[in-house]
Amino acid sequence: MNLLVIETRVLMEPIGPLVVASSLRRAGRGLDANPPERSKPPDLAVGEPVPRARAMTVFVSDACGASTRTKRADEAGAPGAHRGRPALRRLVDASDGSVDGVCLRNSRALVSDLMGDEIDELIDEVTADAYGEDGQLWAFRQAFEEEGRFPFAGQVVGADVHVEVIDYAGEERRGLVAHCRRDRQLHTVSLLDVTPSPPVHRQTRRLLDAYRRWSGVDLLPPFQLVSVPMWQYQGFAGAGAGSAIPALRLGLFPRSDWNPRDEYWGEPDQPLPAVLVDVIDAGVRPSFEMEQVLPGVDEDDWDSDPIIEAMELHHAGLHRDAIRVLDGVLAVDRRCVDAWAHLGLIAFETRGPGPARELYEVGVAVAEAALPSGFNGVLPRGWIDNRPFLRCLHGLALCAWRQRRWDDAAAMLEARVWLDPSGSLDAIACLDQVRARQRWTRP
Repeated sequence: MNLLVIETRVLMEPIGPLVVASSLRRAGRGLDANPPERSKPPDLAVGEPVPRARAMTVFVSDACGASTRTKRADEAGAPGAHRGRPALRRLVDASDGSVDGVCLRNSRALVSDLMGDEIDELIDEVTADAYGEDGQLWAFRQAFEEEGRFPFAGQVVGADVHVEVIDYAGEERRGLVAHCRRDRQLHTVSLLDVTPSPPVHRQTRRLLDAYRRWSGVDLLPPFQLVSVPMWQYQGFAGAGAGSAIPALRLGLFPRSDWNPRDEYWGEPDQPLPAVLVDVIDAGVRPSFEMEQVLPGVDEDDWDSDPIIEAMELHHAGLHRDAIRVLDGVLAVDRRCVDAWAHLGLIAFETRGPGPARELYEVGVAVAEAALPSGFNGVLPRGWIDNRPFLRCLHGLALCAWRQRRWDDAAAMLEARVWLDPSGSLDAIACLDQVRARQRWTRP
């Protein structure tokens, strides 16, 4: 049986008064367990920080006492090289279980434990095109910006905080920093000093573990991760509205995929509403444009639009004349969702939520008939023919809010956000008030 010693040593850069070091040793009986003198950490005074290691050294000794010393490849400045266990991948020959030609034989289990895993693969992915430590820190910062989910709760030295953004200020000795909010005050601390509190989104947790391993510190303890279920649209039209749906349904036309990474979600230090975090976490979804039926419009003369004419009459206080124009449109084709939306608006402002609800529900029912079962796509308002349905759904949610049907209003507003994430700031503002059980007030 071959007896050997494998020791890995990672030293940390000064990050405070604490000394952080990690080592792993496995020694066989009958072999001197002490590694060569050069592998010992330097003598340090109590509380003195140790410098961050620029290399990992692996000592392998066989039964005859022969040893070899291997350094990490990142000393040479190779792109993608990083700290921690992934360095051993380049040293192990899977065919004969050797490290730099020294046979491991019965110690394969130890080497397997030291080799790469999912976290190491993520480190490789993040630092693939980065040169040097500064470049790799910028790469991690970009990964958190693109894939991290903020804010998330955590603790710093036992104090509860909310991490709002992770940044890098160009200081290699400090590494990544977390901007944390506590009692309405913003604090900046080393990311390694932050212990996240569950639940944390899966990709954010993976990035935190990857950065900690890259830095040479222990991974976070396991805890609950957030897995966002796929959202599906549920119908909101009442049973009575179904009788108003014409036999001929509106068309639904596929457009390009909607990717949350292509959208602007505000400045990095601005926390996102929870519902938007879930929408972004759901990733890429297909987008569609709904057919819009608008009878009475002369394509050569857009000033003949009856919807615009009705709204001008309504704003002038001629509500009955506006209703007469919209009713005339529906007499030609009851699939005109925009006519139902504006009839609902007029009723909401002049007669109250009860009559408005009946009109909005018909418009929602006509639009919902075009959606397939289990619809989970996006209907961006950027495709203008989607706007009538979004108006009806939003108006129906306002009716529920005004009638203090809190759960119904919240469900409709959430659906409004999922259907049109980039254009739903008004729905999010209403949703916050509905969840807080604040009464509707006229703006």
